[in-house]
Amino acid sequence: MSRIRSDEIISILKEEIQNYEEVVQGKEVGTVISVGDGIASVYGLDTVMYGEIIMLDNGLKGMVQDIKESEISCILFGDDADIRPGSKAVRTAGGQEFL
Repeated sequence: MSRIRSDEIISILKEEIQNYEEVVQGKEVGTVISVGDGIASVYGLDTVMYGEIIMLDNGLKGMVQDIKESEISCILFGDDADIRPGSKAVRTAGGQEFL
């Protein structure tokens, strides 16, 4: 059994910390839990604000219109035929798109 050297452990930890900071500074990602009639319910966008624009993984945008404790609902700006439960959604952070 080979042993991991301390400099290898430090290298791994530094990489994990760097990746963590990118996630914190980059984007907040949520998951669509239901969609219908041009409305998507999304779980995981904990800091989203009312009226904020979000973007789904197929490029479709939506506006947050309801914020509940564990999910948000947004009006979709276009055809929701390609949106399914499990689709990803991100905050646009004031218009800056991440996808």
